[in-house]
Amino acid sequence: VHNDKKSCVEVELTAKKYDTLDNNMKNNYLNYDGQKWITPFDRIKVKEQVEKISKKYTDIDIIPLSEVVEIVKTL
Repeated sequence: VHNDKKSCVEVELTAKKYDTLDNNMKNNYLNYDGQKWITPFDRIKVKEQVEKISKKYTDIDIIPLSEVVEIVKTL
């Protein structure tokens, strides 16, 4: 099914400054209809940063990196 919605996928592997990550999410929020953030859940600081900032926006889905790895293994 084709629609005109634009989505953004971000892979966040390392901790960033709060302002940097917030700016990235804000810019994505303003420019896309949805955001997917892939992050390793075993890196607690990265996961917590993404979760905390994502609460400010309504269009963010957080996906564990391990789920993406499992899908890729089946290809």
